[in-house]
Amino acid sequence: MKCTSRILIFTKNSNSILEKDKNILIIQLLHIGDFVISTPIVNYITSNSPKQRIDLLVATRNKDLAKRILNINNVYALKANWVDRVKHQYGYVTLYEMLQIIITIILLYTNKYSVIYNLTNDEFTSIIIKCFNRGKLKELLPEQKYFKTNNNAHQLDYLSNSIGFEKLNVHHNPLDHVIILKKEKNRIEELLRTLPSDKKKIILHMDSRVPSKSWSEKNWEYLINSLIAKNFQILLIGSKNNSLKINCNQIIDLRNSTSIGELIILLKYCDLFIGTDSGPAHLTYFTGTKAIILFSSANSFSRWRPLNPNAIVINHDVDCKLCHLVVCPYNNLCMELITPDEVMILANKILGKE
Repeated sequence: MKCTSRILIFTKNSNSILEKDKNILIIQLLHIGDFVISTPIVNYITSNSPKQRIDLLVATRNKDLAKRILNINNVYALKANWVDRVKHQYGYVTLYEMLQIIITIILLYTNKYSVIYNLTNDEFTSIIIKCFNRGKLKELLPEQKYFKTNNNAHQLDYLSNSIGFEKLNVHHNPLDHVIILKKEKNRIEELLRTLPSDKKKIILHMDSRVPSKSWSEKNWEYLINSLIAKNFQILLIGSKNNSLKINCNQIIDLRNSTSIGELIILLKYCDLFIGTDSGPAHLTYFTGTKAIILFSSANSFSRWRPLNPNAIVINHDVDCKLCHLVVCPYNNLCMELITPDEVMILANKILGKE
């Protein structure tokens, strides 16, 4: 099954994208980074549609974050691994996923949405939508055609221009649109009070769900030792998917132990984030934390870089760039060209320790 990526708007007897007193559904079934990039659109819709009921349909992994977005009525979730497979042309759906789809179709059909924004970019999702919402279909710019004309455009530019939202206020206090629980804020503040106040705090995220975006453990170990030598306080987040042995009082291991809300608060209070192109890197958009992002050349960094204006991307050009491969046959050459010393020099400059 070969898919042509595109953005689609489905409307039912509607002359306006933001028609009053109608139900709206926004669909984003991809990864947390994709969801974060879509949040300015979600916030624009909720801010300009105060009388409308607005629901979200997201991937299960993004449900917690989606439930924290202000002025959302309901959040529905699918374990949408099939979206990745269809986009990579492995067009199959498991029985369990099909059951989820059927249940969700029945559930959403009862809501009779008049406007559906599909931000997932795959035709299979569009087919599912047609099954339960008989509305007017408007096809927008195909993805490849848009980026051929707009080489350096960001993904948000593509989404917003495609659906007619050309003047989004991307950097206007995005954290104000996210719900953080008081107990989450208190837990992180209590943790930070136990740390030396005279040390700069650096968050490291060493994980990558996509192998071709990962940086070697050898590089991470070298960088950690360099940061310790400069007397920085290190906080590790993410999951414990590597064999690095952590045994130092300058390292706080928070892997597998923070909620999404706690992570956002942690990012807000720390001085620097260092990590690969991943969900936490994109979450820095909400806090504006200074960040160094180690970016693979498998994808376009100009298109997929975090929305955070204080994020600096380190990326090295290679002949095989824009391969879009999940597993690199050249041992992640573009990532391994990024050296720990290069990252360290930039970290020192950002934190005033040149």
